[in-house]
Amino acid sequence: MGIKKILALVLLLISSQAYSYINVSPLTFDERIDNDGSVKEYYVTNSLSHKTSYRIYLEKGKENDMSDWIEFYPKNLILNPGETGKLKLYIAAPQNTNPGEYTAILGIKEINTPNVIREGNLSIYTNLKIEIAGYVGDLKPVIEVRDFIKNNDEISMKVKNKGEIRTKLEIYKKNKKEEEYLGSIRLLKGDEKVFSTKISTDNKSPLNLVLRDLDGNLVQEIKEGENK
Repeated sequence: MGIKKILALVLLLISSQAYSYINVSPLTFDERIDNDGSVKEYYVTNSLSHKTSYRIYLEKGKENDMSDWIEFYPKNLILNPGETGKLKLYIAAPQNTNPGEYTAILGIKEINTPNVIREGNLSIYTNLKIEIAGYVGDLKPVIEVRDFIKNNDEISMKVKNKGEIRTKLEIYKKNKKEEEYLGSIRLLKGDEKVFSTKISTDNKSPLNLVLRDLDGNLVQEIKEGENK
């Protein structure tokens, strides 16, 4: 193995180790931020074996920045091993903001904790950056489904986001009296991904799938034989 490949592998291992030091949930925002704005809570867990301090900060978004519209608390967290802390964000767009999607970067950075000896020989400090997005206006997911294929007990299809906001879709198989959850797919603006999974079917009646947003609203219904 060449020197460049070895160095790349070492950097990958260090990066993976650094991100394993902290768990954050959820990793998205995806809320409407006009009218009265929106509030969301994040949970930060210290996965290390010693007390750890974190600084919470914001950076400007790469496109349609909304960082100036964000209030958050607390600014710092000090967590014991295995302890989970709560971070609250409030985002409100100014009046007369143009409809569209807006972004910012939420940063959670490990900082030095006085009188605490860090584990391990490498002084790797976690600096997790999460892109969060909000939207203004009554914008709905716009989805295109192509190449829907059913092969015995397996289905696959290409799903493309043609709308103005990123979205996460939940996919269900429509039965006579209920809907069976099959999985989910998350798409940024312009993204196209392949969704595939195994299903239970009797092969006697046409297969119907239902795509819903995270609020349970119907986005699209797919019937076997369509969306070729």
